Amino acid sequence: MYMNEQLLSKPEPTSFPRFFTFSLSRKKQARIIGVFAAILLILVITLSLSLIGAEQEVYASSELPLTAQTVEIVKGDTLWAIASEHVHKGQKIREYLDQLKKMNGLTSSVIQEGQILKLP
Repeated sequence: MYMNEQLLSKPEPTSFPRFFTFSLSRKKQARIIGVFAAILLILVITLSLSLIGAEQEVYASSELPLTAQTVEIVKGDTLWAIASEHVHKGQKIREYLDQLKKMNGLTSSVIQEGQILKLP
């Protein structure tokens, strides 16, 4: 065989072993594609929801402290002054004062120097 004949001749197709060749009916192919599409859709939805949930957790954790805040009473402090200093934005001082008293088991507004109060 000459050089030109070698270049022009088509190579013989390689035959694959039997386990590489298979044929599926169109119905089976459609079913397999449908299953993969459903799995892919479920994964995308799950990932999207988990990312949205993660963002909400970040926002929620930034609004509320993870540990309870406390304040130590010093000479001259009043319950009203502490409540007005630590009241949450948009909340009435009287409501915050009631929460503060309830959280610390106070029946009156009398507080003592050195006393530690938990803040709501």
